[in-house]
Amino acid sequence: MVQFHLHDATHRKQNTALEARLVPVRFRDSPSTLKGIAAPLWNANRASLRQLLEGVRTGYALNIPKQAIIVSGHGGKLGTEISRSRELEIDARDNRQVKVLLSTIGEISGYNKITYNLIGANGKSWDGKLAGIATGVLLGPFDAILLFCTEESCRYFDEYKKACQDNSLPKPEKHLIPSGESPEEQWSIVERVIDAVLKLSETTESPVKLTLDITSGYRPLPLLYFTAMSYLTSFHNSELDRVFYSKYDRETETGKVFDVTSAFRVIEWYHATKMFTRTGDVGGLRELVENKTKQISHGEEGFNDVISIRKSLIGMSGSFGAGLPIELGMAARGVQRELESVEESPASLPLFKHLADDLRAIAESCSFDEHETKGTLQLTPEEIQRQIKIIDLALEYGQVSNALTMMRETLLNKALLNHDPQCWLEYPTRKYMSGRLGALSARASNPKLAQGLTAKQKQAGKLWGEIIQKRNMLAHCGYGENRVWIDDLAETAEDILERIKSIDLSCLWEEDEEKDDLLVCPLGRSKGAMYSALKHTSPDRMLALVSPDTKPFLAEVVEEANIAQLAVSDLVIEDPYASFKEIDDLVNRRVDLVTRSKHVAVHVVGGTTMMTELSRAFGRKAEELGIPMEIFATIDKRSREEQRENPYVVGEYLTLERWPLGNGD
Repeated sequence: MVQFHLHDATHRKQNTALEARLVPVRFRDSPSTLKGIAAPLWNANRASLRQLLEGVRTGYALNIPKQAIIVSGHGGKLGTEISRSRELEIDARDNRQVKVLLSTIGEISGYNKITYNLIGANGKSWDGKLAGIATGVLLGPFDAILLFCTEESCRYFDEYKKACQDNSLPKPEKHLIPSGESPEEQWSIVERVIDAVLKLSETTESPVKLTLDITSGYRPLPLLYFTAMSYLTSFHNSELDRVFYSKYDRETETGKVFDVTSAFRVIEWYHATKMFTRTGDVGGLRELVENKTKQISHGEEGFNDVISIRKSLIGMSGSFGAGLPIELGMAARGVQRELESVEESPASLPLFKHLADDLRAIAESCSFDEHETKGTLQLTPEEIQRQIKIIDLALEYGQVSNALTMMRETLLNKALLNHDPQCWLEYPTRKYMSGRLGALSARASNPKLAQGLTAKQKQAGKLWGEIIQKRNMLAHCGYGENRVWIDDLAETAEDILERIKSIDLSCLWEEDEEKDDLLVCPLGRSKGAMYSALKHTSPDRMLALVSPDTKPFLAEVVEEANIAQLAVSDLVIEDPYASFKEIDDLVNRRVDLVTRSKHVAVHVVGGTTMMTELSRAFGRKAEELGIPMEIFATIDKRSREEQRENPYVVGEYLTLERWPLGNGD
């Protein structure tokens, strides 16, 4: 949010009425989008508009010519027209961080005036008695100062308060803390520091940017401050900018004020490293490396090394978190490549040399060949093993949802490896194999349908079904009647992965080649439709859908078609006009014929409308069971009289639907 404070700059002191017309104008957006809002206010002078926007970006006060009606973001008038003759002072303040100095009041008796020298500041110094004030003067300006003191050291607060006033520092806030001699008191100190910072942030409605002075107070206090800082920076919009310590030399009566921020940064690196080793999440490391890039000047030695590892960590973290094994492989390859240069880089990263071995081990297990891209990556047994290692890591790091999702895809890949590995990343290929595995699962779970499956097919079907069931429990966020127990699910997932590793999916459908081609065909009063269907498909078996009236014609049509070794079964529909509600039951009565087939051709010409719908239902069942099917029609363009006189003429063939889609579809 950007806030403008407008008031009359020329006559502010003389004219109280004008002073009362101070108008705050709020734009709830970023400065980059202010142009469209601000333009109506300053359209008399484009240069003034540019000045206004620049003022918003920089936060500086500036004077520009006045001619405006102040308009709110909602379009209503907030102020009145201001005359041309005066100057309008605009204080454009962005929602900046509040800069806060946090220090401790310690024992100061026995100390004389000391010359405090800021290390690395080209001779910048301050003469005084109080180390905390020295930090405020040398590192300022600050918007607020928080001073923590025990009951004993609070007697020096007035001296600190006066020193702040004498050196144009903000009026300090006093916060009482216990001595910290017990664990309860130590936690109390941490809580009071956190409460003080959060209260300040709430009062100012701004995030806090902290500078910490750890010179005074008893020695364990910096550890407690660091604990509070870890909480504030992790869970609230606070930033620890710098940590300073003043080292006093009694002989020279001087103090060296030097930056010890790295002590806290090491703690941050420790937490990020722990997160990585416990969960595999490199997000914390990525953030720290990103912060490191802000500390190095562009073009400085080591800058490009840090930038490169940051990009690689971003890719690795995002890909692993999203469960993207191929993208993870490419990102991990980048991490491997960049590790070497970063380890030797002059822009050293804390603890990175120790972490590099762990990162390298994980990257090596996830990456693939240097020359592979997503488009050229081949499906091989080695690639399957790489995917399994990634799933192992996901389970190790507690990412059960990602693990189950990747298990589904890896089992599918394993099936493709043995049946169609060439186009394994293309959607039609994956959809087809997913359908076939789904069909095996449906049949394996039905005792009647499972009778036609081999032992290998039953095993694959059950495994696929279990993966889908467990994955859906998490994919649908637990929205179901049964409670999701994540610990039990994690154990089940580990068992599933072991079965994926050992299952043999070779020749999974080889036995299907020995099965029959099935024709499902209705028979009405026109005998020629079934005759044309038989002549076009030459099936091994036909399921004839007949009514009591048309069943007598069946033998004649079959004899005329003269298909060698044709096995014929029939399904009699008692009411071929109105039995729509019985279609599912009728399909289930003869579904065994579908499961024993390697291909199902479905004819939808002949008989009543209900009979053709029943024929289509057999086609849908075949698709559901993963059996290739085709729905077709035959067309006889002759007149009705010609068809009655000679029904046994082959009509034209027309494909209506096919599953799975062929390469040309």
